Amino acid sequence: MTGTPSCLDQRRNQLLGTIADDRRRLRAAATQLHQPLAMVDLGWSIALFVKQHPFVVVGACTTLGAVLPRRFWRWWSFGPLLWRLSGMLRPE
Repeated sequence: MTGTPSCLDQRRNQLLGTIADDRRRLRAAATQLHQPLAMVDLGWSIALFVKQHPFVVVGACTTLGAVLPRRFWRWWSFGPLLWRLSGMLRPE
């Protein structure tokens, strides 16, 4: 063993201080990322629900087409794009 106990104690205290600083910075970074990650998690949950229950989407589209036909047809052009994007969620 090299060093006296007092040198080891000083080094230990220095490392503990560094660890405490790292924990504070990590906590601050995690706090800033909490809301964006919660939104991503919600979006992912919705995407997985739609993937598992496609008839809900078909029913919603049919209902919107019957209730609001003018608005529905304006947004209907995005259908093929959304279908291709949903293909990215499907396992190969």
